[in-house]
Amino acid sequence: MSSTTDGDAAGGDDMDSEALVEALKKCMEDIERTTGNGAGNTAASVSEDTAPSPEATTGIANAADVEGAVTAGLSGILLECLLDPGMLGVMKLMQKAYPRWLATNEEDTSAEDLERYKKQFEIVNSICDLAGDAPIDREDATKTNELISLTHELTSLGALPPGLEKLVSEEQPRE
Repeated sequence: MSSTTDGDAAGGDDMDSEALVEALKKCMEDIERTTGNGAGNTAASVSEDTAPSPEATTGIANAADVEGAVTAGLSGILLECLLDPGMLGVMKLMQKAYPRWLATNEEDTSAEDLERYKKQFEIVNSICDLAGDAPIDREDATKTNELISLTHELTSLGALPPGLEKLVSEEQPRE
Protein backbone atom coordinates (compact mmCIF):
# COMPACT_ATOMS: atom_id res chain seq x y z
CA MET A 1 0.00 0.00 0.00
CA SER A 2 1.26 3.43 -0.77
CA SER A 3 1.30 6.39 1.53
CA THR A 4 -0.71 9.55 1.02
CA THR A 5 1.13 12.75 0.20
CA ASP A 6 -0.05 16.28 -0.41
CA GLY A 7 0.66 15.92 -4.12
CA ASP A 8 -1.18 12.63 -4.32
CA ALA A 9 -4.64 13.08 -2.82
CA ALA A 10 -5.83 9.67 -3.96
CA GLY A 11 -3.19 7.92 -1.90
CA GLY A 12 -1.06 6.37 -4.61
CA ASP A 13 -0.34 6.58 -8.26
CA ASP A 14 -1.04 2.88 -8.92
CA MET A 15 -4.73 3.66 -9.62
CA ASP A 16 -6.41 6.58 -11.28
CA SER A 17 -9.43 8.27 -9.74
CA GLU A 18 -11.96 6.29 -11.77
CA ALA A 19 -10.40 3.01 -10.66
CA LEU A 20 -10.49 4.17 -7.05
CA VAL A 21 -14.14 5.15 -7.35
CA GLU A 22 -14.91 1.72 -8.85
CA ALA A 23 -12.95 0.05 -6.04
CA LEU A 24 -14.92 2.06 -3.48
CA LYS A 25 -18.22 1.05 -5.10
CA LYS A 26 -17.20 -2.62 -5.06
CA CYS A 27 -16.05 -2.35 -1.46
CA MET A 28 -19.32 -0.73 -0.43
CA GLU A 29 -21.31 -3.44 -2.24
CA ASP A 30 -19.25 -6.12 -0.48
CA ILE A 31 -19.87 -4.47 2.88
CA GLU A 32 -23.59 -4.30 2.20
CA ARG A 33 -23.65 -8.00 1.30
CA THR A 34 -21.62 -8.93 4.39
CA THR A 35 -23.39 -6.68 6.89
CA GLY A 36 -26.84 -6.68 5.30
CA ASN A 37 -30.08 -7.02 7.21
CA GLY A 38 -29.58 -10.70 7.97
CA ALA A 39 -31.22 -12.10 4.85
CA GLY A 40 -28.10 -14.07 4.03
CA ASN A 41 -27.19 -14.82 7.61
CA THR A 42 -28.07 -18.41 8.39
CA ALA A 43 -27.92 -17.85 12.13
CA ALA A 44 -30.47 -15.04 11.88
CA SER A 45 -32.78 -17.06 9.66
CA VAL A 46 -33.18 -20.06 12.01
CA SER A 47 -36.41 -20.00 14.00
CA GLU A 48 -37.76 -22.45 16.56
CA ASP A 49 -39.84 -24.12 13.85
CA THR A 50 -36.84 -24.56 11.57
CA ALA A 51 -34.25 -25.29 14.25
CA PRO A 52 -32.16 -28.40 13.56
CA SER A 53 -32.62 -31.67 15.37
CA PRO A 54 -30.11 -32.56 18.10
CA GLU A 55 -28.69 -35.27 15.81
CA ALA A 56 -27.79 -32.68 13.19
CA THR A 57 -25.97 -30.26 15.48
CA THR A 58 -22.49 -31.64 14.76
CA GLY A 59 -22.86 -30.98 11.04
CA ILE A 60 -24.30 -27.55 11.70
CA ALA A 61 -21.53 -26.71 14.15
CA ASN A 62 -18.97 -27.58 11.48
CA ALA A 63 -20.89 -25.54 8.91
CA ALA A 64 -21.09 -22.66 11.39
CA ASP A 65 -17.33 -22.88 11.95
CA VAL A 66 -16.74 -22.71 8.20
CA GLU A 67 -19.24 -19.87 7.81
CA GLY A 68 -17.61 -18.02 10.71
CA ALA A 69 -14.16 -18.45 9.19
CA VAL A 70 -15.39 -17.25 5.80
CA THR A 71 -17.15 -14.27 7.36
CA ALA A 72 -14.04 -13.40 9.39
CA GLY A 73 -11.92 -13.66 6.26
CA LEU A 74 -14.29 -11.46 4.28
CA SER A 75 -14.48 -8.99 7.14
CA GLY A 76 -10.69 -8.79 7.19
CA ILE A 77 -10.55 -8.19 3.45
CA LEU A 78 -13.25 -5.53 3.63
CA LEU A 79 -11.51 -3.85 6.54
CA GLU A 80 -8.26 -3.73 4.57
CA CYS A 81 -10.19 -2.19 1.67
CA LEU A 82 -11.69 0.46 3.95
CA LEU A 83 -8.37 1.22 5.63
CA ASP A 84 -6.48 1.53 2.33
CA PRO A 85 -5.04 5.05 1.96
CA GLY A 86 -6.51 5.18 -1.54
CA MET A 87 -10.01 4.92 -0.12
CA LEU A 88 -9.38 7.91 2.12
CA GLY A 89 -8.21 9.74 -0.99
CA VAL A 90 -11.44 8.87 -2.80
CA MET A 91 -13.51 10.03 0.18
CA LYS A 92 -11.66 13.35 0.22
CA LEU A 93 -12.27 13.77 -3.52
CA MET A 94 -15.94 12.94 -2.98
CA GLN A 95 -16.04 15.49 -0.16
CA LYS A 96 -14.94 18.16 -2.65
CA ALA A 97 -17.24 16.98 -5.47
CA TYR A 98 -20.52 16.60 -3.55
CA PRO A 99 -21.20 20.35 -3.04
CA ARG A 100 -20.73 20.99 -6.78
CA TRP A 101 -23.03 18.10 -7.66
CA LEU A 102 -25.69 19.23 -5.19
CA ALA A 103 -25.57 22.84 -6.42
CA THR A 104 -25.79 21.79 -10.07
CA ASN A 105 -28.51 19.16 -9.68
CA GLU A 106 -30.65 20.39 -6.79
CA GLU A 107 -33.53 21.67 -8.94
CA ASP A 108 -33.69 18.53 -11.11
CA THR A 109 -33.57 16.02 -8.24
CA SER A 110 -36.56 14.76 -6.29
CA ALA A 111 -36.82 15.89 -2.67
CA GLU A 112 -36.42 12.29 -1.50
CA ASP A 113 -33.24 11.71 -3.55
CA LEU A 114 -31.87 15.12 -2.61
CA GLU A 115 -32.31 14.32 1.08
CA ARG A 116 -30.56 10.97 0.58
CA TYR A 117 -27.64 12.55 -1.31
CA LYS A 118 -27.24 15.23 1.37
CA LYS A 119 -27.15 12.50 4.02
CA GLN A 120 -24.49 10.67 1.98
CA PHE A 121 -22.47 13.89 1.86
CA GLU A 122 -22.76 14.26 5.65
CA ILE A 123 -21.46 10.71 6.09
CA VAL A 124 -18.57 11.30 3.66
CA ASN A 125 -17.69 14.40 5.73
CA SER A 126 -17.86 12.32 8.92
CA ILE A 127 -15.54 9.68 7.43
CA CYS A 128 -13.05 12.36 6.34
CA ASP A 129 -13.23 14.05 9.75
CA LEU A 130 -12.71 10.70 11.48
CA ALA A 131 -9.65 9.87 9.40
CA GLY A 132 -8.09 13.32 9.39
CA ASP A 133 -5.06 13.50 7.10
CA ALA A 134 -3.89 9.92 7.54
CA PRO A 135 -5.48 6.51 7.08
CA ILE A 136 -7.03 4.97 10.18
CA ASP A 137 -4.77 2.55 12.05
CA ARG A 138 -6.13 -0.99 12.03
CA GLU A 139 -5.31 -1.27 15.75
CA ASP A 140 -7.44 1.75 16.68
CA ALA A 141 -10.62 -0.20 17.46
CA THR A 142 -12.70 2.89 18.22
CA LYS A 143 -11.97 4.59 14.90
CA THR A 144 -12.12 1.31 12.97
CA ASN A 145 -15.55 0.48 14.38
CA GLU A 146 -16.77 4.02 13.67
CA LEU A 147 -15.46 3.76 10.09
CA ILE A 148 -17.27 0.45 9.58
CA SER A 149 -20.47 1.91 11.03
CA LEU A 150 -20.30 5.03 8.85
CA THR A 151 -19.51 2.98 5.74
CA HIS A 152 -22.43 0.66 6.44
CA GLU A 153 -24.70 3.68 6.90
CA LEU A 154 -23.42 5.14 3.61
CA THR A 155 -24.09 1.90 1.72
CA SER A 156 -27.56 1.62 3.23
CA LEU A 157 -28.47 4.92 1.55
CA GLY A 158 -28.16 3.37 -1.90
CA ALA A 159 -26.35 4.49 -5.02
CA LEU A 160 -24.28 7.64 -5.14
CA PRO A 161 -25.68 10.55 -7.18
CA PRO A 162 -25.52 9.95 -10.94
CA GLY A 163 -22.54 11.75 -12.42
CA LEU A 164 -20.72 12.18 -9.11
CA GLU A 165 -17.92 9.90 -10.35
CA LYS A 166 -17.20 12.33 -13.19
CA LEU A 167 -16.90 15.22 -10.74
CA VAL A 168 -14.70 13.11 -8.46
CA SER A 169 -12.34 12.39 -11.36
CA GLU A 170 -12.24 16.13 -12.14
CA GLU A 171 -11.24 16.83 -8.52
CA GLN A 172 -8.15 14.63 -8.82
CA PRO A 173 -5.00 16.76 -9.04
CA ARG A 174 -3.38 16.81 -12.47
CA GLU A 175 0.22 15.70 -12.70
